[in-house]
Amino acid sequence: MMRIIGVAVLCGLLLSACSEKPASPPAEPAVTPAEEAPQAVDSETSDFGEQMLAISQHYFELRPEIASYYGIPDEMAGAGTSSRLTDYSVAGEQRKRAGLKSLLDELAALRETELTDRQRISLKLVETVATNAFIPAEIVEWGSVLGDYGAWFSPYAVSHLTGPQVEVPMILEDKMTVRNSTDAEAYLSRLEAYAGVLDGLAGKVAHDLDRGVSAPDVSRDRARQALEGTRGGP
Repeated sequence: MMRIIGVAVLCGLLLSACSEKPASPPAEPAVTPAEEAPQAVDSETSDFGEQMLAISQHYFELRPEIASYYGIPDEMAGAGTSSRLTDYSVAGEQRKRAGLKSLLDELAALRETELTDRQRISLKLVETVATNAFIPAEIVEWGSVLGDYGAWFSPYAVSHLTGPQVEVPMILEDKMTVRNSTDAEAYLSRLEAYAGVLDGLAGKVAHDLDRGVSAPDVSRDRARQALEGTRGGP
């Protein structure tokens, strides 16, 4: 449950922050039309929502399934998000780590801008969740950043609780509603990509095993059973 809460906090804060509006300036004394002058716009504060939306989209580039899990449309998550799957390969893991570091740099840059108190709280909460996901990746090269429900560092590339064999079938069966041809194409794109994702995951499991890291036997056995169940399904 705490894993789900973590990613809900991250996604919720990222997207709710997009709708933040700068506080209204103090009322000015009434003036006649002749006395009116152009009002300065605090561009740093007014741009906060746009910047947070961009950061949200960068996050969904790394973990596109999470947008589908929470029903976030491509209009907000980014074009083509609902057609893609996370890359679980060794190279994909390296890209995720670099992408999350870049995201943290973007969040840190926002701290230097003029924000409302509410915006600063939202920013701090997002930074805390993202930082906690990234810290282990600075220490070890095994495991999966943003691997556990898209908001945590998972020490294992795959387990009975985490990995594409858990996420992808659940999202395809329960979270992707096909209403039109665009939805159908997105669904089929993910379905076609699934085998390649598992191939990449196998390479990451071997990579971590070479470094002495593997999920416990019981966890691996249950993950294997889940895959066999998916393969044997309709």
